[in-house]
Amino acid sequence: MKKLAFITLLISLSFNSYARTYGERSSDWKVIKGDNGYYLKKLDPEPKMIKIQTIGGSPEVQEVQKKEEAPEHIFVVYKAGSAGTSHIVTAYRAVVFHLKDNKFIGDLPLKYVSQQGKDVTQPTWKFSMGKLVVKDPSSGSEKTIDLR
Repeated sequence: MKKLAFITLLISLSFNSYARTYGERSSDWKVIKGDNGYYLKKLDPEPKMIKIQTIGGSPEVQEVQKKEEAPEHIFVVYKAGSAGTSHIVTAYRAVVFHLKDNKFIGDLPLKYVSQQGKDVTQPTWKFSMGKLVVKDPSSGSEKTIDLR
């Protein structure tokens, strides 16, 4: 009987540990094409999806980042595509996901890479007082995300 109780406890702890860390690997995420564009899908028993922005081509998940300034969040980095004719620029974006609440917080510009090696104006990310402010000079946009 004690063995059964111990095994049940171990299984329970394993599942709880798995639930808390699920989503931290790039293999936990997949880009899928829908009727109205592309979506980022969290692959777990209760899947979550968010529509993502694309620039050209098919987006791809690149990596999952954790940031010291936002320990309860992960940042799913994806290649949003490339645009341009004489100067081709590839855009990378990050979807912010709150692990504990299991919900999407936002989709933000992360960086731009010139395929010709030229300088490209970059978005700025600033963490302050439980908020993330992202300014993107190339589009003139500014977005504030509450991380609390």
